[in-house]
Formats: sequence, C-alpha cells, structure tokens
Amino acid sequence: MKKFLYWFASCTWGIIMTFIGALVTLVLMCYGKKPKKFGWDIYIIVGKDWGGLEFGPFFLIDSEDYYETKCHEHGHGFQNCYLGPLFPLLVGLPSAARYWLREMDTQKKKKLFSCLLLLCIVIIFGAMIVLGIVFSVIPLIIIASAIVCYGVALWVWLLFIETPKYENNKYVDYDAFWAEGDATERGTNFMKSFQQREH
Repeated sequence: MKKFLYWFASCTWGIIMTFIGALVTLVLMCYGKKPKKFGWDIYIIVGKDWGGLEFGPFFLIDSEDYYETKCHEHGHGFQNCYLGPLFPLLVGLPSAARYWLREMDTQKKKKLFSCLLLLCIVIIFGAMIVLGIVFSVIPLIIIASAIVCYGVALWVWLLFIETPKYENNKYVDYDAFWAEGDATERGTNFMKSFQQREH
C-alpha cells in the first residue's frame, strides 16, 4: 500500500519531476541503457565520477553505483512526493546550483559562477518579459518576472550565504544544505526498513 501511495503521489502531486524522469529514462533506454530497481525507484547508470540526479521516482547515477548515493537519490524521491510542484524550486535547482558552486575551486570562481547564473536567468527571462510587453501577453510577463525574482533570490543565497562557507578552502559537508541532509536521512532510513521487510 505504501509503495502504491509513493507512486500515486509521484504521478499526481509530484508529476513534474516524474514526467521528466520517465522521459529521460525512456530516451536512455532507446540508447541501450538498462533500468534497475532500488527500493521503490527505477534508476539508470550513466557516465562516471559525477554522483546522481533525481527525477521523482527515477534517478540517474554514475558507474560507481554507490549504495549511499542511491539512498540519497531515493530520499529526493520522497521529497518530490511531499513538495510536488515546489520541488524544482526548493530542492532541484538550488541543489544543482550548489553542486556546481562546490565544483568551483576558488572563491573568485564561485562568485563568478553565481553572477553568470543570474545573468543567464535575467537575459533569458528578461527577453520573455519584453516579448510579453510587446505582444501584451500578461501571463508571460507574470511568469517570467516571477522566475527573474526567483533567480535573484537564488543568486543572493549562493553569493552571500553559500560561497562564504568555503573561505580558506574550508570543507563543507554536502549534507549541510537542508534538502541534501533530509534526502540522505529519508532515503537511508527507508532502505533500512525496506531491506528488513525483504528479508
């Protein structure tokens, strides 16, 4: 019953990420990749030495195929169930941005990355605002303006909250961000109980 509810929530409230995940999985299967099961999720191994990426009850993982990474990605699947359409904004995009921020090896590069990310958002969605004004498409103006505001908030978080944590090459735990720690805890706890039920 719980598995049914997990998939039901994933395919209704969490349909945005689930739809993307199903599409990505289907495309990779067309290229010969074989899906595997982990807990209640379906995953595919792609590339090496990069970690994992979650899309609702689907995820991608590198060839290391670490148990801990799979637990973490499964935990994001649970987050998708309860956050639904808010997942991309509260977890997905901040996690991806933070991942790339961590890849920058100096404070200068981290700050540059944050600013370039904001610049891309402003250029793309600023152009949409202009188009919306020119053609009098009010919904386009509202949506694009909201995304620009979100981009500014993301930039402020990356530049003024996340980046200073890495000063003097300080190590920052990946799970220090609430969404990552929560995903690890949820996925690990679930797999412990899942494996006990299976045995």
